Amino acid sequence: MSEDINKRINQWEKETKKLVTKMSEKGQESSKEFEKQVKELEKKGEELRKELEEKGKEANETFEEQLNDLSTRLDNAGEKIKEAWEELTK
Repeated sequence: MSEDINKRINQWEKETKKLVTKMSEKGQESSKEFEKQVKELEKKGEELRKELEEKGKEANETFEEQLNDLSTRLDNAGEKIKEAWEELTK
C-alpha cells in the first residue's frame, strides 16, 4: 500500500474519532450541527476505499504479470534442461 494513501486513511480515522468524541460530548441537541461533517467523512471514507481497491487491483495485476513472466522463464529453462538431457543421453 502506498505511503500516501496510508497517511490519508490515518488522517481520516483521526477526523472520524474526533467527530465521534465531539458528538458524544454534546449529545442530541447538536445533532444537526454534525450532520454535514458526518456526510463529508462518509464520502471521504468511501473515496479512500475505492482508491485502495483500485491500487489493490493494480498491484495484483502487476504481481500476476511478474508471476506469469517467472513461470514462463522457468518453463523455458526446464525445457532447455530436458532437451540438453535428451541430447546427452542419446
